[in-house]
Amino acid sequence: MIAKSKSHLGMWILPVFLIFILGFIPHLEAASLKIAATILPVSDMVREITGRETEIVTILPPGANPHTFELSPQLIKELDGSAVIFRIGKGFDGWIAGVSDNLPAIQLIELNQGIQLVHGDPHYWLSIQNAKVMVGHIAKTLITIDPSNQAKYQHNLNHYLQTLDQADQQVRNKLSSLPQKKIVTFHDGWCYFARDYGLEVAATVESSEGNEPTPKRLVQLQNTIQNHRLHVLFTEPAVPKSLAHSIAEDFNLIIVELDPFGIKDENKTFVNLMLHNADEIAKALNQ
Repeated sequence: MIAKSKSHLGMWILPVFLIFILGFIPHLEAASLKIAATILPVSDMVREITGRETEIVTILPPGANPHTFELSPQLIKELDGSAVIFRIGKGFDGWIAGVSDNLPAIQLIELNQGIQLVHGDPHYWLSIQNAKVMVGHIAKTLITIDPSNQAKYQHNLNHYLQTLDQADQQVRNKLSSLPQKKIVTFHDGWCYFARDYGLEVAATVESSEGNEPTPKRLVQLQNTIQNHRLHVLFTEPAVPKSLAHSIAEDFNLIIVELDPFGIKDENKTFVNLMLHNADEIAKALNQ
């Protein structure tokens, strides 16, 4: 009697065990895809297309300066196994090219194809219209390397494009009735955002990344601020804070920090990042 009970028990255990294992197989397959991106906004775009189960590595750490960043052996190790690295290109994240020396199998994909650059400025992701082009490239690449999930990637792309259109309209609503449309930025990286939403970058502090302004540039900056009665200096987390505060004090400006990379916790998605920057600009220029 006991032997018979054990036999019946075995008949139940095997099917249940198989169901348990088979139930995990799709998740194991999905998780096997590993993707990397040089900056967090691009990582979020990738996640919107792939879904939540894909492993995504964001290369640039929070607060790091993308123009002086260097790849470390630990980071090279972390990138091992990635199918593709999505990058900005155009001189912004040139350091990622070094990964090919150690991991030649990883594809490096620039996302600027089909985007009209303004004076070669690589900060083109700070435009929702450009982001729509970027996610199209991301989806196309993912379908190429993982064709079995084409339907999912296409569905997620269509849904995300609608989300981006809604966010774009929200930003327009926030910035459409500003009393002042001219802005002063510390770093020259906001021309795409300004172009999309009717703003004008009247002046920047830095002539190029990392170079302090010359006396001649400071005179020009002062004249622009006075002529247009500007009262805000828009900075970023990675800019030299001592210099920014010194200029703000000399020219009687208030400092408002924008976030181009999603460094702040509330800006970890691209949409939240763009809405946050619109809110900061709207609050500052409505004062």
